Amino acid sequence: MLPPALTHPGWPATLAIPLPRHWPAFMNAVLSETPPASADERIVIALLARGKLKEADLIRARRLQEQDGGSLLTLLGRLGLVSERDHAEVCASELGLPLRSARDVPALPPEATALGVQFMKQFHIVPVATYGDAVDVLLADPQDPCVLDAVRLATARDVRPAVALRSEIDELIERWHGQGRSAMEG
Repeated sequence: MLPPALTHPGWPATLAIPLPRHWPAFMNAVLSETPPASADERIVIALLARGKLKEADLIRARRLQEQDGGSLLTLLGRLGLVSERDHAEVCASELGLPLRSARDVPALPPEATALGVQFMKQFHIVPVATYGDAVDVLLADPQDPCVLDAVRLATARDVRPAVALRSEIDELIERWHGQGRSAMEG
């Protein structure tokens, strides 16, 4: 089956403009009366629109999510259906957040950020700087407001989030707070 085409009654058939296969799903979501239910859905729609996720892969992932639960975006990454870089770029773009590299942070962690290592590892978040009443954090899944609220409560500071690659965040946590740090120091 050929993908739909953009046509006009007055145009000759040779002027029909073929549209990408994911176009109908994207346009249905855009034109629906109700906006997408969550930031996750907005990100998934953007991944489809940018050609970073195939519709068939999304259907497969949704079936698995119905069985196992959990975050659809995390599942897409775990299955290798969306690259870590594409996930981070689209999250940053859709949520209006900066995209940063964990490689461009100071050599040492900020002092007294009051976040446990287990929390940071579980939610792929790491504080990278503190400024008076604010803390800068890098996180892989910024669409979950509960994580940012938890950081706000734990640090008693405003949180300034930036998106980074999950693997870079995990490496940074390990370097600053894990076995890698103690091995280098000892």
